[in-house]
Amino acid sequence: MINHMIFLIRTYLGNKGILPEKAQGLTEYAIIILLVALVVIGALGLFGDQLLNTYETITNAIPVD
Repeated sequence: MINHMIFLIRTYLGNKGILPEKAQGLTEYAIIILLVALVVIGALGLFGDQLLNTYETITNAIPVD
């Protein structure tokens, strides 16, 4: 899957006339962003209910006058 994504990014950037060195750097940044997004999604999956309860507690503590 990641190899396919790298191929698509390189193809897209090559069609835009971006040099291979820059394309490699942009590809690396794209992979880093993908990994960070996966970590965030995983963390929300693990701690989502606790986070929701915390936000509800904070929201309920604020007066609504």
